[in-house]
Amino acid sequence: MEKIVGRRGPKKTPKETLEKRGSWRAKAVKKKRAPKKKAAVKLSIVKVGADTSNRPTMPQKLTGEARKIWIRLLPILERAGMLDENYRETLKLLCEAMEDYDYLEGLAKEQDPVLEGSNGYRYQNPTYVMKNKARDQVAKLAALFGMSPADVQGVRITDKTKEDKGKSRFFDRNKA
Repeated sequence: MEKIVGRRGPKKTPKETLEKRGSWRAKAVKKKRAPKKKAAVKLSIVKVGADTSNRPTMPQKLTGEARKIWIRLLPILERAGMLDENYRETLKLLCEAMEDYDYLEGLAKEQDPVLEGSNGYRYQNPTYVMKNKARDQVAKLAALFGMSPADVQGVRITDKTKEDKGKSRFFDRNKA
């Protein structure tokens, strides 16, 4: 089972937000260079000879709605530069968590959020409790792929086309 570990400290506030607030820290924050844009690739049409070596293959055990979610997320993650065979299991967990959340959300819509026990005490419907836990799990897994505006800041995309094997990789301060 994969262990999800959070990042330390609060997320960095973007320079634009600091400038809008009129913060003195906006001057101290270095503006990050925009990543080089990659050529757009449509997943529906794969050209003969196209590089699909880093695209993860869909797990056989993925079924039903999770398969549809996998197909929907693949182009989004490819455009973001977050598609790699190494992320296959995490992406599988995200698809399954999204499937669970969609199912529990449908169940919750049909039921009351608060139930009353035989002794007259009121308690939260267990379906809502499970739905909220599933939502939290989806949010945590989606954050690993930078799938919300707040999480884009913390995701680091590496360019695997340029691998520096020399000693300069340890001493070059311009690299992220």
